[in-house]
Amino acid sequence: MSLNKRKKRKPVGKMTNKKEYPKLTLDQALDMVIAGKSAEGLREKL
Repeated sequence: MSLNKRKKRKPVGKMTNKKEYPKLTLDQALDMVIAGKSAEGLREKL
């Protein structure tokens, strides 16, 4: 009767699927969100 060997784990600190996001200021991010919502046809609350 043979024992199953344990599989070797990857180190926790090294991620292979690391995504890089653009650096935005808060004003730029808000402008993008507002432009997207106005493109969807939503209006501002009064």
